Amino acid sequence: MKTRGLQSNLNTPYGAFASGDGYYGFEPFVGPEVAAEFVKLSTRRLKEMARAGTAPAHPVDPNAQRKEWRFLLSELAEWMRRNSRQK
Repeated sequence: MKTRGLQSNLNTPYGAFASGDGYYGFEPFVGPEVAAEFVKLSTRRLKEMARAGTAPAHPVDPNAQRKEWRFLLSELAEWMRRNSRQK
């Protein structure tokens, strides 16, 4: 799905985007491989951070003993910006 020209809006539901014309689309969730490449971490390290709650992640089945994680790139980008300011 193309999100060009759309901006993240923190007042919209997870993954929702709004453009100036009021169009709402949804950002797709990505797997740990794509997310890890985006933040320049190993897949293993990103999953560890997801389990620890230090990286923004969404479990596919919250009740599963072994969780599968999905990520929103917009949340990861914001997380990286927030953490880079703290240093």
